Formats: sequence, C-alpha cells, structure tokens
Amino acid sequence: VFINRHVAVQIELAADKNPVVRPYQTLVFPHASASELAEAMPHSASGLLQLLKVSDPKKSLSEIATDAALNVPSATEFAKTLLAHETCVAANPLNKATVLACSEDAWHFIDLHSLEFSQVFPPLSIHCAVSILTRGIPLGELISRLVAGIGEESDVLGSTVMESGGAKRSHVELVTEGSSENLKDERRKTTERYVFALAVWLQSKQIVVAEQEYLVSGTFITDRRSQGYSVVDGCESTEHEVLRFTENCLLGFVSTLAFCWRFNLDSRRLARFRSWGLRQGRLRVVARIPHEGDDWGYTQ
Repeated sequence: VFINRHVAVQIELAADKNPVVRPYQTLVFPHASASELAEAMPHSASGLLQLLKVSDPKKSLSEIATDAALNVPSATEFAKTLLAHETCVAANPLNKATVLACSEDAWHFIDLHSLEFSQVFPPLSIHCAVSILTRGIPLGELISRLVAGIGEESDVLGSTVMESGGAKRSHVELVTEGSSENLKDERRKTTERYVFALAVWLQSKQIVVAEQEYLVSGTFITDRRSQGYSVVDGCESTEHEVLRFTENCLLGFVSTLAFCWRFNLDSRRLARFRSWGLRQGRLRVVARIPHEGDDWGYTQ
C-alpha cells in the first residue's frame, strides 16, 4: 500500500511484542542463573543489576522490588526487558503450599531437556523427578515425607537428596556432630534445598507449572441484612465493593493471586471471603493449571 509515495507497513500490536509480567509473579532463569547474569551485567545498568542480585523464585516481583530498593513499575520494566531477551520466564512464586502439575507441553520439553537434566541432577532421571513432583501434594508435604523416610517418594529420592547438591556427608558424620535433632534439621534443610532446586529448574524449562486456585460463584447475597454478610468484607467495606467481587472475577478464569492484586486484598481478607463463600455454599474453589486467557487475557 502506498501513502504519499511512501510504502505503508502494517504495525503489529504492541501487546504481541511486549511480554506481560505482573507484580504477583516471579522470574525463573532457564539458561544462566540470576547471579551469573548479574556478574556479566555492566555497572551502568544499576537498577537491572540490583534486581538480578536479589531475584528469588520464592518471592513475587513486588517483594523483589522492595528488596532491590526499586519501585514496582521500574522493576516490572526491567523484568519485561529480561523476558523480551528470553533470559527468564515469568512464573508464580514457589512456596511449601505450592502444588505442581505438568504443563500442556510437558512431554515435548522433557525430551528436549532430559540430557541437560541428567547433567545437573545426577543420577536422578527427569521422568522420576517430574512424576514425584506432580503427584498433587504440596511441596511442603513432599519434603516432610522425604525427611521422615516414608512413601514411594522417599524410596526414589531419599538417597539422591543426600548425595547431591553438596550434601555428601554420611549419616555417621552428622550424628557425631550433634544430636538426632541436629541430624533431622540438617536433613530437612538439605531436602528442602534439593526439592526447590528441582522445582525451579523444571519450572524454568516450562515442564511443570504451579496449580492455581480459581473462584467460581453463583448469585451472591448483597443485602446487608443477610446472614454472614459482615464476614465477607469486614466492617469498613461497602456493598458496592462486594458486588465487584462477582463481576467477571468469580467465573473460574481469574486466579486468586490476580484477584488479590486487582482488588488490593491481603491473604487474610481473601481467606475470610473464601471461607464465607464456602460456608454459605455460594462459592467453589477450582484448582488447575493456568491457561492462556486467564487473568483478563494474559497467560500466567
């Protein structure tokens, strides 16, 4: 198409080029670690350098921004720069309550990264690791089982945990240093480090993802005289604020993380709202992996 003797080039939507990352998400690094990237970063990029130094897959971007002494918009822009260069992947923060599941393209990525995994986590096979981490139990419960030496997970991972990640100390050495409590504490710390290292690595390769909770409701009570109303929102909130809970947010497509971020809710208030809805039979909680289109059209 020619306009004023110039060739007109169709401009693509900015949303197609600019990666999206939210303050409640975190960054995981599939190639070089955050510390390795920080070492290679010029000192002129001080803000990005500081972000990389304190990056933690257990913390949200807003928490990382606080640790880096950055405001959230600046931290978000730095994160978008890293995402645009494919040096990191946006994901949800990991904690002991996290339940992992296979991603939609898990088996493709397993075949693609199996050799690299065997080099990073010998002698464990990637198939065993994925199988154990995606059994529908929280990471904290998995760690407790491994420490206690119970379950099939312990049979597969028990010896591997103590032989990997710099934890090649024998049972006798640990007992000699202190009591059985010290031994158990040392084993728990080692196990926790190893399990989270596995989870972060598999998450960075997009093999596993963290399940998210989505709220689904029917018709909600909005009359102040209705029983249980004050439990929903506390004394200071208005009826309008309760009504907006139901508007496009309780259809099973908005995660609780995004829900809290959108309405500036803390975990305590969300728990109050959640327990009220479940008790009244007006709310259902669905746990599943994120899909494209969730959270107002953005992929988790």
